[in-house]
Amino acid sequence: MPVDINDLRYIISEETGIPFDKIRSDSKLVSELGIGGDDGYELMELLSNKYNVDLSNIDFYPYFGDESISLVYMLISSILAWLAFFNLIPPGEYPDLTVNDLQRILSTAPLKKSFHIP
Repeated sequence: MPVDINDLRYIISEETGIPFDKIRSDSKLVSELGIGGDDGYELMELLSNKYNVDLSNIDFYPYFGDESISLVYMLISSILAWLAFFNLIPPGEYPDLTVNDLQRILSTAPLKKSFHIP
């Protein structure tokens, strides 16, 4: 099911209080928007329900961790991003979902199975 990027940005804005115009399609959820830990999991649950898709087979822990380390993770990932930006360290695999990534995940995720009770 195709997911409109602007609808997704609007939902993220409404749920987080981040102004719509501050959320770009390439915005990183944790290091740029501060959506990590429990907030990240809650957003995934909300999106799963909104779009009626099954996200249970996706491990979001590498992206969101848990609430107790999200601030530390944000700080470290921000520092690493700046170091990579200025070519002080080679770009690496620092997992950080973008809004585009979310759109792709939601668009390709299987629909939730509905149970019909006779």
